[in-house]
Amino acid sequence: MEQLYSKQILLKKLRENNLPYSYPSLLRYEKKGIIQKPLGMIHYSDRSWRFYSTVEINKIVVLIRKYLKE
Repeated sequence: MEQLYSKQILLKKLRENNLPYSYPSLLRYEKKGIIQKPLGMIHYSDRSWRFYSTVEINKIVVLIRKYLKE
């Protein structure tokens, strides 16, 4: 089974690649359809926790970089 990482790890990876790395930016990319919502989401009460696989994190970095170059 592949290890899952929290959204903080994704945001750190975005920052390391000199891409916008705020949580609102991440939500905006999801809303625009640039990236998908993570497959690993846990809903509890009125909160949701997002978890990403290594493959998802790398794919998101590539997609955002491509979107920003356009």
